[in-house]
Amino acid sequence: QRKAYVFIGASLVASGMIRADEIAELERAGVEGEILRHFLDKDGRVVATELSERSISLPVDDLRGRRVVAIAGGPSKTAAIRAVLKSDFLKGLITDEATARRLIGSSPGARPPK
Repeated sequence: QRKAYVFIGASLVASGMIRADEIAELERAGVEGEILRHFLDKDGRVVATELSERSISLPVDDLRGRRVVAIAGGPSKTAAIRAVLKSDFLKGLITDEATARRLIGSSPGARPPK
């Protein structure tokens, strides 16, 4: 199955800024998610693409060390959220309980880890 589902609800796709061939480029590059137009692999490393070169955003160095809080959730976003969390860009995440449980590998009704 293609990874394109990760980008279906993303603002870049919803706004029509990403074409099908660009989604394919992101998939080939191993992109799992994005934050502020910076694309990330599964380990949270920035992936440079032609698309990221022409996107307007704060430079990566300006994101680190700031108080950046993301709002994201849903089953199709778990891998993307995990990638962003690994990037060390975020100081906080606002999400729903089901997504939080998927991120920590817990099931409903289980006690959260300490």
